[in-house]
Amino acid sequence: MLALRDYVKKSGFSGVLLGLSGGIDSALVAAIASDALGAEHVHTFMLTTRHTSQSSVTDAQRCAELLGTHHEVVSIEEAFCTCIESLKTYIDTPTPNNALENMQSRIRGMYLMAISNANSLLLLATGNKSELLTGYMTLYGDTCGGYAPINNVYKTKVYDLVKWRNSNIPANSLCRKMHVIPENIITKAPSAELKPNQTDQDTLPEYDKLDGILSLLVDRFATREDIVLSGYTEEEVDLVMNLVKKSAFKLDQVAPGPDIRAKS
Repeated sequence: MLALRDYVKKSGFSGVLLGLSGGIDSALVAAIASDALGAEHVHTFMLTTRHTSQSSVTDAQRCAELLGTHHEVVSIEEAFCTCIESLKTYIDTPTPNNALENMQSRIRGMYLMAISNANSLLLLATGNKSELLTGYMTLYGDTCGGYAPINNVYKTKVYDLVKWRNSNIPANSLCRKMHVIPENIITKAPSAELKPNQTDQDTLPEYDKLDGILSLLVDRFATREDIVLSGYTEEEVDLVMNLVKKSAFKLDQVAPGPDIRAKS
């Protein structure tokens, strides 16, 4: 919270904006921003496509209301359709694929960057450490932003922080409210909603296993053998290690964020 407040002040922005998707990561970032700056300086946007569920729209709207942010719902479906039509010669558009999934995220990034540019607002990226380390993100899409408040927070810790925030008000917070993140955001299965019936676990291991392996691999520099001996299967460890290796080029391009790692 204090790191974001300091960064925005020193950078000379009038406020911040972010995409509020109805998911837990963006909800936590919206809460951190409201605590840091006051909700009146936080602008949240729900950018919808054909794959956006009504429950996500409702959850995002409710979260914005509880926090008190300036919130708008904007459809990017027309822009998505235009891009599909323009690229149909080069992309198998009738078949769902990664190119079409990432296109939606990049259109969202373009919209948010344009609004940021026009209104002197700092765009906040909402990716967590688990996603960033494994490449579960879209370069120049949901990685767009000048600051990433939770880029050093594992997904399991995101849940812990949200639950804590709903029951507590941080010291020096400018948002003096509790219960600011709807329960449905906490309990529903996480999804990027870039294709029908998508969940994060279509691609990633369960987050408790993923974060356990990542913590050993990245934070403690454990070897493959040591991680397996810690209780994870060889298949789980190899999957995570391969994801980390393949996505290193993405990690080099993400926005800065607060360093919250423990120091010895």
